[in-house]
This record gives sequence, C-alpha cells and structure tokens, in this order.
Amino acid sequence: MKLKIGISACLLGEACRYNGDHARDRFVTDVLEKYVTYVSCCPEALLGTPREIMRHVEEEGRLQDPCLKENFLMQIYAYADMQTLLKEAKGMKDLVAFHTNYKYLIYAKSHQSYKSLGAIVANHDKTSFEDVLASYEIAFYKAIAQKSTKANNYNIMQHIYGYFKEKVSAGEKTELLTAMDEFKSGVLPMIVIIKMLRLYIEKYDVTYLKSQVYLKPYPSELGLRSDIKSYK
Repeated sequence: MKLKIGISACLLGEACRYNGDHARDRFVTDVLEKYVTYVSCCPEALLGTPREIMRHVEEEGRLQDPCLKENFLMQIYAYADMQTLLKEAKGMKDLVAFHTNYKYLIYAKSHQSYKSLGAIVANHDKTSFEDVLASYEIAFYKAIAQKSTKANNYNIMQHIYGYFKEKVSAGEKTELLTAMDEFKSGVLPMIVIIKMLRLYIEKYDVTYLKSQVYLKPYPSELGLRSDIKSYK
C-alpha cells in the first residue's frame, strides 16, 4: 500500500501561488509520486490569485536541499512504520523487534536517543504495554526528526563492517574501508557504501543486519543517498 501524503497543490503544478504561478517540483511529480498517494491542498487558493504576498512559511525550497529532503522522506517512512506498529503490536516482543530493527538508523542520528528509547523498552517501572508504547512513540518521533551526520554514518558503517571483517579477503577489506573513507571525505555518495555493505551481508548471511532499516529506510529508487550533499 502506498503512503498517503498531504502536499501543497502548487508543488504538483497547480497555479495557486500568490502571483498566479505554480512551483512544480519534478522530484515530487516524476519520482516520489510512484511510491506515494498525494492529498492535494492549497489554502492560498481560497484567497484568489494573483494577490499581494502574504507572510507565511513556504516549504518547497527545502526539497531542493539534499540533506533536508533525505531526512524529511526518511521521517515519512519511519512514521508509517510506527503507525503500523501501533496498529499491529500485541506485546513487548513486537516493540523490541521494532526497536532492534531501527537500531542503526537511530544511532546515526543520536546515540543518546537510542539509549533513551532503549530505557523505555526496558520498562524498569513495569508499566502497562500501552503506556510503554505511547511513551516510545513520542520519543521515536523526536529521535527521527534529528538529522544524521556524515561522521555518525561513518561510525555506523564501521560497526556494520565489524560483523564480517574477519571473513572478507584482504582485497575486499581494502576496497570497503577505502570507500568508507571516501564517503567521509565527500568523494563518494552514501549509496555506494550501503550497496557494498548489503552485498557482504548477503554473502556472509548476517541475519541480524538483514532487518536493519538503516540499510534501506525508503525505496532506493528515490535516489536520496546518491547525492554527496545528502549528509554534512
């Protein structure tokens, strides 16, 4: 099932801006539209166009920033996963599995956030599952709202590499570590290293890592990790 997203009609090409123009975004109409269902709305249109400029927040510019765009869409998919958990979770086992699968994605944003979420899951106060889930939901949204950094992602890559570093050949080790360093220095986009890691995870059948959301938080076809500027 496609995700349902509310969106300003001007981004879809409808001429409803203050000057009677639109702000069609090709990523929105040509790429993202394949994976989501849009609910178009435009409060501005109620006032008629053209008109004087109003003081308001316009977010379409954020879609031109690779870093903000990646983080925004990551949040959308993480939010959808959380909504699924809220509907289907039957007990702590389900929450623990969700928390485990999001480990490295949260770690890439904030180690402290993952520890805080872990404390909620541990439930030392022995509160009801419903209360634990409610607390986790709030903390989870705060955690994913944070932008991950290039340095944090580099550390996560090193952690993941640690699961099979004793199994790779000397040549494979050199190739992978060099690629990680080039990502850190801004030469390679993140998707290159992610694809290499996923290849080795499959090759050495690292079951724990196969379920990590970090390795594919959204459809690869969106190309969000293909831009060197997606992480700072």
